[in-house]
Amino acid sequence: MATTFRTESIVLKKEPWREYDRLYTLYTREAGKLQAIAKGSRRSLSRMAAHLEPFLITDVMIARGRQIDKLAGSEQVKNYKNLDQSVEKVALLSYCFELLDELTSYAQPDRRIFELACELLEISEANHLSRERSFLLARIFSLKLLSLLGYEPELKTCLECKRVIGEEGVYFNSTRGGIVCPSCAERLGNQLLGQVTLSEPVLKVLRNIQEQNFSGFLELYIMPEVIKSLDIIIDEFLKYHLDGELRSEAYFYQIFSVA
Repeated sequence: MATTFRTESIVLKKEPWREYDRLYTLYTREAGKLQAIAKGSRRSLSRMAAHLEPFLITDVMIARGRQIDKLAGSEQVKNYKNLDQSVEKVALLSYCFELLDELTSYAQPDRRIFELACELLEISEANHLSRERSFLLARIFSLKLLSLLGYEPELKTCLECKRVIGEEGVYFNSTRGGIVCPSCAERLGNQLLGQVTLSEPVLKVLRNIQEQNFSGFLELYIMPEVIKSLDIIIDEFLKYHLDGELRSEAYFYQIFSVA
């Protein structure tokens, strides 16, 4: 890649760096996740800092460094100015972007992941979201992100016997990453760890998540008990791929009260 380059970005995290600087973690369209220092961005009159806030899409110029990159310029592309007025939306996006930071590696570009994050921002800005809907979007984002990273769960055939499964009651195995039919679950017994029973409605919603974009769930009614079951299943699946609890997780569940 060139010594300097421009790319659209989303801020995942910012940290103090020395006296007047900040270290930013960005997910970019062209280069994936990267870290870069913005000189003087902690000063009150810094123009660059205003373009490097959460919930913005910013066009940045990155100057490659020997040890760490530097932000050589920034220009706001899209300001989702209404997002920080909703506690639920802030909790939703803070959780999702921390998850994005934790699950992705540096210098592994994937435009689909950048577009997924942009779609979440657009949907959150453009719609009045109830608490239940905001919570559901967070879980949809989690599963879609895992799928893009190569961890898409198998939801159509049994992991053991490979039989195509309809919508009858089955089991979801978080360590194996997919469904197991009742016959195989009974045969293997305790050999299958991390197993949760899947009802027909929950399996149907999981399959819809794989096939539809966010907007497909804005008007779709999903029973509260199904959402709670989805949370248990997706949370167990996430824990298998995460090193520890997210910093935003306690606040996330405090806001949405689904625990």
